[in-house]
Amino acid sequence: MNNYGDDNVIVDIVRVMMSLVIMFTYPLCMYPVRLSFDNLLFDTWDCGAGGCVGRDSIAVEEDWVSLHVPNPAGGEQIPVRSRFIRHVSESVFFCGLSFLLASNIPDVEIVFSFTGGTFSSCTSYVFPGLFYLALKERDPHPSALKTYGSYVSIAWGVGMCLLTTSVNVYEIVTGNA
Repeated sequence: MNNYGDDNVIVDIVRVMMSLVIMFTYPLCMYPVRLSFDNLLFDTWDCGAGGCVGRDSIAVEEDWVSLHVPNPAGGEQIPVRSRFIRHVSESVFFCGLSFLLASNIPDVEIVFSFTGGTFSSCTSYVFPGLFYLALKERDPHPSALKTYGSYVSIAWGVGMCLLTTSVNVYEIVTGNA
């Protein structure tokens, strides 16, 4: 939005709307990041034969809500207050980290070029092929052509990821970015 002048009212309205969108969607994006980080560090998922079930839910016993949650490592239950402190600490950490990155990266186009080149290839080519390979046991009529096609799709996507990353690094090194 810096390409437009400061005297245009419509552009100013769009800037305000973009700020509101970012302000209200950032907390929604924070939840999966915090949940994944929490599960990675504290192993709050129980993955058994029946699938993965969250162990961090509050237990309901005899119509009373327990004020403790199960401890993933076993032993005593963790008080809800300590989970709240951990929740707030993780949120502050990720907000601070994203603020530091946003304020210290001089040109956001570099970040967009890396993420766009990588994730568009992954979502278009790599992930669908991997999903098919993971689910092909459930396919009632598996075919060699579909399996071969998924391998080709994965190889093409990885090739595109490497190509776009190489082009972005080349542009940064030569100063064309």
